[in-house]
Amino acid sequence: MGEVVFFALETGGLRFEHPIIQIGAAATDQQFQVLDSFEVKIHFNPEACEPDALRLNCFDIEVWKDEAVTEKEAAEVFSRFLRSHATLQKTSKKGKGYKVARLGGHNVVNFHIPRLRAMFRRHDAFLPADAFCPLDTLQKASWFQFEHPNKCPFNDLRLDTLVNAFGIEVKGLEGQAPDAVLRAAQTAGLARILSGRE
Repeated sequence: MGEVVFFALETGGLRFEHPIIQIGAAATDQQFQVLDSFEVKIHFNPEACEPDALRLNCFDIEVWKDEAVTEKEAAEVFSRFLRSHATLQKTSKKGKGYKVARLGGHNVVNFHIPRLRAMFRRHDAFLPADAFCPLDTLQKASWFQFEHPNKCPFNDLRLDTLVNAFGIEVKGLEGQAPDAVLRAAQTAGLARILSGRE
């Protein structure tokens, strides 16, 4: 199966036009054990965001001043990270073989991937990942809930709820403010549990 890159975007709100403010990722092996992590903060206009979303995402203007890069630069560095974990073999229309990263995450099909693809399109950049068949733990959790109605330890399918219900801890990141890289690592932990790898 190869590696899986679990990723998460933090955004300035839930609407599609709200900016991406941070990307986090955790590359894992076939057992969903974290091999490598990635994080980048992105410059954005706070006035284009929902104040509640910025509070929820622990936005600190001073931290962003020091660490954030342009969206184009973020796409470039994330592309390099994805290429370094590209294990999924593909074939071009001309018959040439190439590899991309296999993506995973929580609610990536409906929320994260459309925004990530739009970001790469804005900068006319190739996304070196399979954005059409991701491993989505929201779908996996929905199946788990359906198949185990008497064993289901959660009432909703939000990532925070599932992390708490299953007691998922991420070594080295405990106690830190919620951010995209922590969410990506938590999602890898959730995938381990729901897949019976833990």
